[in-house]
Amino acid sequence: MKLEPSSQELKTGESFSIVASLPRSVYDELIAKKDDSSANDDSYDSNQSDSVGDTEEEWVKLDSSACEYSSSNPEVASVSSDGIVEAKQAGQAEITVTLQEDTEELAICTVTVSDAPEATNSPLPSATPSNGVLTLEESSKTIKLGDTYHITATYGDTSETASYSYVSMGDCTYSGYDSSVVSVSGGNVSAVGFGTTEITVSYSGCSAVCKVTVLKPKEYKMKGSVKLKPGRAYSFAPYFVYSDGSKQSMTSESAYQVGNAKLLSQNGSKVTAKKGTGGKTTVTASCMGFQAKCTVTLVKLTASAKKKSVKVAVGRKYKLINNVKSNASASFLNSAFKWKVSKKKMVSVSKGVLRAKKSGSCKVSGYVSGKKKISYKIIIP
Repeated sequence: MKLEPSSQELKTGESFSIVASLPRSVYDELIAKKDDSSANDDSYDSNQSDSVGDTEEEWVKLDSSACEYSSSNPEVASVSSDGIVEAKQAGQAEITVTLQEDTEELAICTVTVSDAPEATNSPLPSATPSNGVLTLEESSKTIKLGDTYHITATYGDTSETASYSYVSMGDCTYSGYDSSVVSVSGGNVSAVGFGTTEITVSYSGCSAVCKVTVLKPKEYKMKGSVKLKPGRAYSFAPYFVYSDGSKQSMTSESAYQVGNAKLLSQNGSKVTAKKGTGGKTTVTASCMGFQAKCTVTLVKLTASAKKKSVKVAVGRKYKLINNVKSNASASFLNSAFKWKVSKKKMVSVSKGVLRAKKSGSCKVSGYVSGKKKISYKIIIP
């Protein structure tokens, strides 16, 4: 597991979100284990997938609901159940992130908190527009899409006995910037588009300019090809690549479109194979004018009986897919298979569950889209 960021410096009162990611191979392995343990759960939706394509390891951005968060020093930095870290007082704390499904898979973010500068809500007595000066701690800043930067400024006079104090940024006004590149509120600058713009900060008749550049990435990428077995799902994790080689996850910021909705269902970044007949389609991800495509190949359904016969006592129930060996997910088998029995007076079947009514034997057959895929014998002692 890796965290973004792996370390963070904050002033009291500030906050940020921790984003956890897993290598695709680890992610798929954990989901496969969950799928195996949920074979009898009708409601389980598998994320298991077999992928091919890029040799570079792909990282999957995790939803906060899949993680657990804890702070070694909540008085310094607290963390919420959805991964929001808030700076409380000066000091240092370690935020530990673990998976709910595997507590041995963890990562740590080191948070260092310093006291926020004291602000004055009015200009110093000696400062007037004629001899006052507003100074920004940073006159230029480069950030990435989705980042937030907090402008900090001091105000004072230009006399020989100059005295300065930090300004409450909520008391400043902000103008002149391109709203398609950044949004500004109370000194918080958020990157909403690519480009460079200048923000004029004004206070008590004085002003200063901060030049903000939102970097444009060199590439937008995701997995180029994926194979999916029936009922299996795959979560795409597109990302920006910048000229310095750094990467930025754009999973939740991207829009996704499936080429053939008859083959794949789609929910956010996740697609699920709907058919067991095979086929091929594309998934297109887009973000801020960039596009990336993935070819998704659906694998044909395979199914066979684990045993030639199964014993079920009178009055007992048996889930028929328990004797099915298949490449499909349990949820797909439950919904796709329709069952027929040779002796209805001996057994009854409802929603894939057989109930033995009287002693004897009969044959059960499983059909998918009207075609028989499997049959085996039921013995009732």
